[in-house]
Amino acid sequence: MKIQVKLSLRRKLLIGFFCVIFLFIILAGITYYQLRTLNETYSSIIKERFESTQYTTSAIIETNKLELSLRNYLITGNEEELTKINTAGKTFLQNMGEVTEVTNTTEGKSYIDKMLAAERIYNDLSEKVISLKKDNNSREYIEVMRFEVAPAAENIEAVGRALLSYQQNEVVKASNEISRKTVKTTYIILGISIFAIFVGIFIAIFISRKIAINVKKVSVNAEKIASGNLSIEDIQMKSNDEIGQLARSFNKMKENLRNVIQLIRQTSEQVAISAEKLSINAEQTTLAANQVAARVMEVASTAEIQDKRTEDSSEVIRSTLTEIVRITDNISAVADSTVETTKQANIGYRYMQNVKNQMDTIYQSNVESNSVIQELKKRSIAIGNIIQVITEIANQTNLLALNAAIEAARAGVHGKGFAVVASEVRKLAEQSKGSAEQISEILLAIQNDTAKTVNMIMSGSKEIVNGLNLVTETGNTFDVIQKSIENANASVHNLLNTSEEIAAGVQNVKDFINQVSQQAKTTSMSASDITAVSEEQLASMEEITKSSASLANTADKLRKLVSNFTI
Repeated sequence: MKIQVKLSLRRKLLIGFFCVIFLFIILAGITYYQLRTLNETYSSIIKERFESTQYTTSAIIETNKLELSLRNYLITGNEEELTKINTAGKTFLQNMGEVTEVTNTTEGKSYIDKMLAAERIYNDLSEKVISLKKDNNSREYIEVMRFEVAPAAENIEAVGRALLSYQQNEVVKASNEISRKTVKTTYIILGISIFAIFVGIFIAIFISRKIAINVKKVSVNAEKIASGNLSIEDIQMKSNDEIGQLARSFNKMKENLRNVIQLIRQTSEQVAISAEKLSINAEQTTLAANQVAARVMEVASTAEIQDKRTEDSSEVIRSTLTEIVRITDNISAVADSTVETTKQANIGYRYMQNVKNQMDTIYQSNVESNSVIQELKKRSIAIGNIIQVITEIANQTNLLALNAAIEAARAGVHGKGFAVVASEVRKLAEQSKGSAEQISEILLAIQNDTAKTVNMIMSGSKEIVNGLNLVTETGNTFDVIQKSIENANASVHNLLNTSEEIAAGVQNVKDFINQVSQQAKTTSMSASDITAVSEEQLASMEEITKSSASLANTADKLRKLVSNFTI
């Protein structure tokens, strides 16, 4: 199972920087080690070579002093020369001791042993000469000095010269070794420096290229979304750093925006359909109201005719009782008119029921439209919240880009490439924020139009409720009119059946006719009221029609807006 380690962009950059720093630390360590080795070599040359050469030279000088003091003693016999001889001998041994301490080679120690052996021979001969001098044996110590001491002194000097030559050769060898090590150290430091530079360049190119590729993916998709294309595929990015998180947030934003646009498209279509239904229902209601008004006018006209006829009947009754036959005919005419009036009243009642049913349908459509508008309002608010989240993501991205630019500025020359990337990320975040603000402004305009539509629908609902109440009252009035007409019809038939009793019941007939006249006037007044209510209902229907047209216009704008996006 492959385990992915979550590394932030800052950690990746730090790892790259630390790798370069680690290489330079190694370079510094190797440089320090080589310089220390060179220093030790130089110290060895100074101590072992130059000091040994110096001590060897001093030893040769002390040998010469020893020989000179010995000759002076033989010539002058001064005892102070013996002291000088002892001092020179001790100094010689001290110098040779120093040479022995700083000499580590076998050949060098061999020369030292030869020189010490020659010095011991010379000391023995010196003591022999001094003894002969003290014995005043001039002839013999001169021979010893000439044939033994002088060659011994020359031997010491020759061995010393050989040792000095050997030491000088060692100095040359050491100098060559130092030169070789210096060249080697220079090549090693140069090689490691070049390697560190190449590794640093590789790390910088690798990290910057990886960052640039990922940022380019986000930038390209952002441009496509800005142009309205939401059908693009998700950004595939395995990185777990800030840019990977940005890509995943960008994918989520795209998916949410796609769902929002699709939801707006569906909602706008539903609103358009509802507005169309509402407009059709309003037109049907207007037509029905016009028909009701026409029928009511007919009822009013019939009531006026009935009132006129009842007045004529009353006049006939008052003029003569002898015209009973004509009165009977008139009563028959009144009966016919009453039957016609009953039919018209029934027709008016049916129309009134149709108007009431149509008003109920309009009211239900209005309620459904209000529900759809409220749902649209809620979804617009949800869209606003999503846009707010997008704005916050853009602000956070801008802040991350600013922090990255600050870190790049701290990194100096090595952070210039990353500073450019951070600037591009910041521009992308600002573009996303601007797009979100434009969508937010459009949504605010939609919410305002929706609120206006809700208010208009609520006002129309109130008018519809008032119309329903008036229609109900009108229906009740029609019931009263129908019952009155039925009573009048029954009375007329009774008058026809009992025409022989008309004379006795003239006064009652007159009173009844007066009542019928009063009811006809009442019917006429009710018809006027119904006409006024119908006019108010027509005005309400016109308002509903305007509201539905405004709603349809808003839905059309919304459809045009979302048509810019490809899902």
